[in-house]
Amino acid sequence: MTLRREDIPVDRPTIIWADIVTLEGRLETKGHSFGITARQLNFAQNALIDTSGPEASPSFPAGDKASLGINQGDNGRNGDNGGQGAYAGSVLLIADTILGEISVFAPGGDGGDAQSGGDGAKGATAPPQPKKCRPGIQGGAGGRGGLAGKPGDGGPGARVQIYSSRNADSTPEFNVEGGKAGAQASHGNPGEGGDGGRGGEISYTLEPSSRN
Repeated sequence: MTLRREDIPVDRPTIIWADIVTLEGRLETKGHSFGITARQLNFAQNALIDTSGPEASPSFPAGDKASLGINQGDNGRNGDNGGQGAYAGSVLLIADTILGEISVFAPGGDGGDAQSGGDGAKGATAPPQPKKCRPGIQGGAGGRGGLAGKPGDGGPGARVQIYSSRNADSTPEFNVEGGKAGAQASHGNPGEGGDGGRGGEISYTLEPSSRN
């Protein structure tokens, strides 16, 4: 039998028992396990078993921020964490003879990028000064910026096991590294201080001077 990309389900593990199996092209499992037991297993030119972990969720685009403070002087919301990188699917190949170049790509999925913290809201505007001839009252403090979320950790690489009594013409190529951590995000900006209040009204009277 011959296995191609369209023959591989991506919602469950793949397990094959057959006499002779030929692999053609890139066989992707979206992180599910892949296993073959056969008398003869053939890797056609450019054949590749890909059980790498899928993209993490959630993963926030660069510049994405949590919500800012709603009311005057409110703190910004903390950013959400990026998702954990997905596990790669394990690979098990058992064959009396394996022909061709064995190639397995099974790294863990990258962690999700963190979300930036939300900006703090502007502080409240101070009320007018009720007393005459007094400076305006200081405006309210701006809200604190939210903390950035934590990037997701990369997923673990897969376990790959190959058993063959005859494998004369193959130089195996493997990639079973762990996924990379997600990108860091920035903390939110603090809100501006509130506007100062209007100073107290100035009231004065000028009396005419008397001259002799």
